[in-house]
Amino acid sequence: MMAAKQPEYTDLSVLRQGASRSEIVSAFGRPMTTDKDENGNLVETYQFKQGYTTGTKAVRVVFHIVADVLTIFLWELIGMPMEMVFDGNKVDVDATYNAEKKLQESTVIKKQ
Repeated sequence: MMAAKQPEYTDLSVLRQGASRSEIVSAFGRPMTTDKDENGNLVETYQFKQGYTTGTKAVRVVFHIVADVLTIFLWELIGMPMEMVFDGNKVDVDATYNAEKKLQESTVIKKQ
């Protein structure tokens, strides 16, 4: 069950130069911080958990079900803590927009 509820994969390809701010907000959600740089450009930081594709999640679910059945549910002693640890990586994205609110520069910082 925990493997199926892992966070979804977030496509970072939206971080292309010239992408509109609304595209970025649509992909990553509301920014955690909003500020201006020394040139007056809008700078925002987005935070999210980078999860897993649907295919990867499906394989993990099937693996856990098979392991549970073969071990008479003793696998849960290993599988549950494992899913708690592998619950996606925290990601920060810093995005700088020009005056037309088009992406000028971005930085992706993976944590954890």
